[in-house]
Amino acid sequence: MASIRKRAERWHVQIRRQGTSSISKSFNTKTDAKAWALQTEALVESGGYQKAAHNLKTLECLLVKYRDEISLKKKGASSETYRINHMLKSSITQKPITELSPSLFAVYRDDRLRLVSPSAVRRELVILRHCLSTAINEWNTPISENPIFRIAIPKESKQRTRRVGHEELNSLLANCSHSDLRLAIELAIETGMRRGELLNAKWEHIDRRKRLLHISETKTGHSRAIPLSSKAINVIETSGNQQQENILPISANALRLAWERLCKRCNIYNLRFHDLRHEAISRFFELGLSIPEVQLISGHRDVRMLMRYTHLKPEDVGLKLI
Repeated sequence: MASIRKRAERWHVQIRRQGTSSISKSFNTKTDAKAWALQTEALVESGGYQKAAHNLKTLECLLVKYRDEISLKKKGASSETYRINHMLKSSITQKPITELSPSLFAVYRDDRLRLVSPSAVRRELVILRHCLSTAINEWNTPISENPIFRIAIPKESKQRTRRVGHEELNSLLANCSHSDLRLAIELAIETGMRRGELLNAKWEHIDRRKRLLHISETKTGHSRAIPLSSKAINVIETSGNQQQENILPISANALRLAWERLCKRCNIYNLRFHDLRHEAISRFFELGLSIPEVQLISGHRDVRMLMRYTHLKPEDVGLKLI
């Protein structure tokens, strides 16, 4: 019932059974192919295979399962969940998994590139690629190979060099009526913390004697202690949130919406909240801090990534050469 053939560098298994659609899958080794064939044939005979794959008929089903079982275990669960929920609105997700092809995803890619940045499309395709790989390797789905491995994925967009001007920052703070957003802006500038780190920071994490804020949950998975400037300590202590568990008792979505409204009110465009981290890191270098010192604050493990966040002003460097 199962046929095993070598195609290029992979071993391809196809299982046919009268009255049901064929099942296929590819492997790196012949041993793995044989093992999967024996296991799957047994499931087919008992009816277990059809039961396992019964609810995974479309790409939408795969994405929902991936979102609820895989994405939730990641540190960036909220942003990935948001991205998947947006992707689920696309008509491509209604396609049966047996009809997914490289050309189908190539059209999806090109359509998305007309609407959003290459980086955004790249992130979507990476999610889809891992989702399909998981479906092939772990969910008993009748997909022979991952079609996204056969299309070109857009490269990352050019790194942002956007910095917040003094007038822009003054305008943002002057027009900010949301106390928690104002606190978030000031702390981001003073500490270079990521939005998620700011939102997860608790009062118990502050060491007032050593002027440190301990961050246990970070994007890199490594905890760190951030030195607090006098201004950072002042804005924290005068925030009025001492009765709350979190220093910033606000949700990520509420912060995002408040930020977008504030930028619109100030007529400031192309400015993301994450750009405040870029601004802070650039200011640290302009203050004369060394690379290890800035790494200690920012949490970057790779100096190359740190340099991507650093946008020194040529005029300031020029003044040092006088």
